[in-house]
Amino acid sequence: MPTQVGDAGITVPADALLGGIAGLGGGVPKITSKPANLTALVFMPVSTSGSPPSDQNAAIAQGPNGFIGQTTTGTPSSVKSDTSGTTMTFGSNTAKLDSTGFHVTIGSYTVSITSAGMSINGISFDTHVHGGVTAGTSDTTGPI
Repeated sequence: MPTQVGDAGITVPADALLGGIAGLGGGVPKITSKPANLTALVFMPVSTSGSPPSDQNAAIAQGPNGFIGQTTTGTPSSVKSDTSGTTMTFGSNTAKLDSTGFHVTIGSYTVSITSAGMSINGISFDTHVHGGVTAGTSDTTGPI
């Protein structure tokens, strides 16, 4: 999670050269002398009683634009949440929750649930009709 202005935390001195870890340079630390200024301080965020985790056993990720979680091996999968909604993917399958509703795409089928009702590939579940209907036990064609 990115550090933001106003985040609670403390600074602690680090007695190792952190430039290589942070990507800001390399070299060998000089641990025989103490730094004469504040360059050895590292900010460490801490939680406060005003922001307890919703689940003590779960990792929480957050940021001003939301968050992205993704796999690095196996079938590509991810969860992205931002101000426009939340999208989950697993391979080529997706599920998206946004201000218009909930949309799931698996293969060539998309199921959408919105305030207007449910649809499959754009065909309304509530108002669809079937062709080839005759009285009795005959079969019908697919939705039109």
